[in-house]
Amino acid sequence: MSARARGTSLCTGGGLTLARLAFARAWPLAAALASAALLLLARQHELARVEALPPDAAVPAAAALRSALWTLGFVLGVPALTFHAAGTFARWRRGELDFLAPRAAPRWSIVGATWLGHVAAVGALALGIGLACELGLPDGPSAQPRRVRDWPDAAWVSQAAPWRTTVDLAPQPEGTRLELGLVLGSGSGTATEVVLRARRAGAASATPGDSTESRLRLGTRGALEVEIPPGSAPLELELTLTDPAARVRLAADSGRVWTPRDGARGASVELALRLLLLGALTTALALGAGAFLARGLAAGLVLALWLVPDLAGADPSWIPARDAFEALELAGRGRVPSALPLAAWFGTALGALAALAPAALSAAAWRRTR
Repeated sequence: MSARARGTSLCTGGGLTLARLAFARAWPLAAALASAALLLLARQHELARVEALPPDAAVPAAAALRSALWTLGFVLGVPALTFHAAGTFARWRRGELDFLAPRAAPRWSIVGATWLGHVAAVGALALGIGLACELGLPDGPSAQPRRVRDWPDAAWVSQAAPWRTTVDLAPQPEGTRLELGLVLGSGSGTATEVVLRARRAGAASATPGDSTESRLRLGTRGALEVEIPPGSAPLELELTLTDPAARVRLAADSGRVWTPRDGARGASVELALRLLLLGALTTALALGAGAFLARGLAAGLVLALWLVPDLAGADPSWIPARDAFEALELAGRGRVPSALPLAAWFGTALGALAALAPAALSAAAWRRTR
């Protein structure tokens, strides 16, 4: 065997060994059993809570369970795996570099294989939560946002000045609904009734099926949905109030169009992808920062970097799982979150590469401490 082939064999074999080692350390037997027990207990607790509610007030059991268990993954699982990844270089410096050096593997191969082991651990977490959410539970009809419509600037809506607009909206599948977010400004009480009507241009409002109407008792904030009538003509919307003293404003300059789906299990798929990309990026950042900083400081830096866009008022689509909590809220409503944009996948890949490259290339990161 040539020296080049022998080196390639060592890199491949050593890489697989390091990936398996990183995965086993992230999920030792005790941690895996404890996580499985926590998921089962949370599953039973959530099912019992939902079944105790009256039928007309209970959130569907599968939707409530989905939201609760995936929230545990985002709030507890990913931070724990990120904190573990931040201590990888400290462990190597305490003596494991003596084990890694004779393997003849380049540093980038060692770091990359170790990171893939951490990513596999995040994937195992997502798989476990998904199985706990979906096994043995019934599925039902759902909806998924397909597009966002932009509205013209809206002033305050009152009984004397209703809000009206016309949008070009192509024919939609039967059961498609349009949602508006609303904010109550003032009124004669703590809540006011809001009426949203939709009809196709040129249709007679009195003709059944040509127009639809939806009402909402609005408190501080809320969302009102109305079914989109069939047809290809422009869609005319009208928002009116029944209280002459009330004022309401649209919460945003856009609204969501919900298209029906056969089932809600897609929510777990979308949440699993968000969890996987989030964990892949945070473990890469923690692994790279841990090459130069103490474990606690490196993990704290990852959290600080995650908060920077919020502090700056930005919401870039290339950061994975920026909409994680909104997606969890939609899953709790029995809805399926929108698919991740392609920018999130590229953002994760480039962010991980930028985080791991300094750790792999800097000689200072590989200095022994003993």
